[in-house]
Amino acid sequence: MTNNKHTAIVIGAGISGLKSCIELSKNGIDTLMLEARDRLGGRLHTVTTESGLKVDLGASWFHDCLYNPLLKKSLEKGNVEIYFDNGKLNVHDKDIGVVDDNYKVRPVVDEMSDYLQYVCAQMAHSDDMSVKNAALRYLKDKKNTLTECQIKLAPQLLRYYEMWIGSSWNMLSARLIASDNHQGRDAMVTNGYRTVYDNELEELYEIMGRRDLVGSQILRQKVVFKIEFNDRTKEIAVHTRDYSGKIETFFCEYLVCSVPLSVLQLQDKKEQGHIEWSPPLPLSLRNKLQGITYSQLGKVFFEFDHVFWPTDADRFFCIPEFDHEITKFIEANTDTKFENLKQDPVLENSPKPWTQPILFLNVYRGTGRPVLLALTSSPLTRYIETHEIDDFWPVFRPALANIANLPDSCIPRPTNVVTSNWSVDPFARGSYLGCAVGDLVDEAIDAFTEAKDVFDGKGRVRFVGEALIEEGNGCAHGAWMTAIRETEKIIKAINRGKL
Repeated sequence: MTNNKHTAIVIGAGISGLKSCIELSKNGIDTLMLEARDRLGGRLHTVTTESGLKVDLGASWFHDCLYNPLLKKSLEKGNVEIYFDNGKLNVHDKDIGVVDDNYKVRPVVDEMSDYLQYVCAQMAHSDDMSVKNAALRYLKDKKNTLTECQIKLAPQLLRYYEMWIGSSWNMLSARLIASDNHQGRDAMVTNGYRTVYDNELEELYEIMGRRDLVGSQILRQKVVFKIEFNDRTKEIAVHTRDYSGKIETFFCEYLVCSVPLSVLQLQDKKEQGHIEWSPPLPLSLRNKLQGITYSQLGKVFFEFDHVFWPTDADRFFCIPEFDHEITKFIEANTDTKFENLKQDPVLENSPKPWTQPILFLNVYRGTGRPVLLALTSSPLTRYIETHEIDDFWPVFRPALANIANLPDSCIPRPTNVVTSNWSVDPFARGSYLGCAVGDLVDEAIDAFTEAKDVFDGKGRVRFVGEALIEEGNGCAHGAWMTAIRETEKIIKAINRGKL
């Protein structure tokens, strides 16, 4: 029989939810963790292919290796295997093939990045513009110092930013992307990020002195649909519905919410994942939710019988064909600019090859397996995640032919394809926090970190997750760090009550 009354409840069993449960439990606080999915891990999701290769559809890297306490802890554990995949990067153009250094494109892109940092990052919120418009402004200003080839290639190479966030350059905020604070190298986990998660789970087992927590302290398939506060009893009621439709209510004094902000944004009760708050969340928080966007970074793992691509590079970036409208706007020498989008359009049909940026990661270099990982941004991501390989393989095949310097007809069909589905996952609704034009990211972080005036204003509800931190924003270690920060507030509040 499940105990329905606890001191604390954690909603969500991702890395921030699990770390919250660990911190509370090791301080002797009776804690229950509720997970909507039928698996643990949240946006850490390792699957094993038929050949036995572990691939991560969610987090794959330890970012910010200059300071990453989760990386340090994992290396000390000794069972997490990593590969620093920031070696050679080949840039591929449809007509040129490999864009070598003699084209002098990368220094121009570096200068464009400096322009974003020193000009766009200083802009007022009201003057924000898309990365595409910032590129256009730079090209107009510097066209007399650039070759025709640089004008064509540099803005497309600048779209590498899309591979970081997952939104198109029509959406990406030049102001926000320029102030990105990530520091240090990136280390890919080659034996599955699930290893990192399981290490944390093992720590919880040790704290509790038993291993049968799943089904007792950790409950899966519990979809939270309402969170209700009783001002008389000072209890929080968490109403859940399981996959059979059975409703169950759990009670607590303190709540840790690790639900993605993209899900908290939902306003329609009919939407799967929607949570009703009673009384409602303060208007200040609800307004901040409407001031952010979630990105759609997609992953496609292509597994082959053999390696047919260069083995001396870690990454291959296939840049889109030149946008002729850019030339038209430059030559017009007017204030004409592109529309800043808040949401990328939905692709009804398969896009033509070389119209979307694609970053291929040479998984072979870190694992010895004939595998390539393609990273995509919206709108291509959503198309892939809602279609079969026959629909999207024509987008990738010409790019792989270019990388391998072979005719399209010589590119073998992959033996296995595994794709992410974050854009259509009702409990994720995107990959992680984005940065679209006009977004108020810092304001949202501050508001949800303070979490003022929720219920009785006593700090009973804390919010954690990858979106709610500046250092490590959008990363697994950032989410993990928010759990330490927010549970400390609950622990202090409980200890004060014991005095």
